[in-house]
Amino acid sequence: CTSSEALTEEAMSTHEPDGAVLCIHSVVVDEAYRRRGVGAWMLRSYLAEVAAAGRVRTVLLLCKPHLEAYYAAAGFASLGDSGVSHGATPWTLMRLGLRTS
Repeated sequence: CTSSEALTEEAMSTHEPDGAVLCIHSVVVDEAYRRRGVGAWMLRSYLAEVAAAGRVRTVLLLCKPHLEAYYAAAGFASLGDSGVSHGATPWTLMRLGLRTS
């Protein structure tokens, strides 16, 4: 977690226990289990636990551009290019606001 609404290299490498912004770097499912709903289930379950804990207000997520629609279906909004560089492909920044209990 972080307190920053911007997903920077520093925010990705520093954990702030009291931060209200959760950063997800990726959701990975073994190729043998893809297209079975496993990733969507893991993401929904994890986000439900995070929301129930009540501290996190915003979730930021990095994804490859071809996965934007996948995360949009889970409620994330695209914020465009993240400015984060890892490998040759650019990363898209996605955002989800959480309703906490």
